[in-house]
Amino acid sequence: MLESLTRRIAGAVSGAGEPCQDASRAGFKHELLARLRGEQTIRQMRKQGLRAPDPFYIASHVSIDPGFAWAVEIGAHATLSFHVRVIAHDAAMWHLTGYTLVRPVKIGTRCYIGAGTTILPGAVIGDGAVIGAGSVVRGEIPAGTIAAGNPARVIGHIGELRERHLQAISETPRFEKGPADPGGLSASELDAMKRALETHGSFYVR
Repeated sequence: MLESLTRRIAGAVSGAGEPCQDASRAGFKHELLARLRGEQTIRQMRKQGLRAPDPFYIASHVSIDPGFAWAVEIGAHATLSFHVRVIAHDAAMWHLTGYTLVRPVKIGTRCYIGAGTTILPGAVIGDGAVIGAGSVVRGEIPAGTIAAGNPARVIGHIGELRERHLQAISETPRFEKGPADPGGLSASELDAMKRALETHGSFYVR
């Protein structure tokens, strides 16, 4: 019954896609869905001391260190994708010294943190940086850069990435509606996307 209710709410929130909590428009449905899934909500994170202005965005299964959320700062318009973990304490030190090490974590404005990324104590991610999926971030990532890997290392710059993809968008099929839009995709819209993948190998969706 709970699983069925969760699916119904998910459909109401975001159609065929996964909901993304928006701190400025979280709303009752997003809040309830996250609670049913046993996930942290933006409201809970802020009660735990998280410093993050509106708006910022989190996908499902994001965890911001519950015991030390007050040591984490996230800038406006930052996005944390699915299964991102932000950790501000190192309990391994307790086994060695009897004390847990706590260090601040800062994620700048307009950052994008890819799915499955782990951000470790003491990490500083500069404004506008993009972190590739599955990365492990420690230390400092400069503003406006792209970083990926374990540990995450700078592999490019945002300006270069943007120009490359703007050029690709002009040469590649693109769609103005995606599966996360209200109502999802019609059968014909989905077929068009499938054909685009078959003929071009990729496409862009707004």
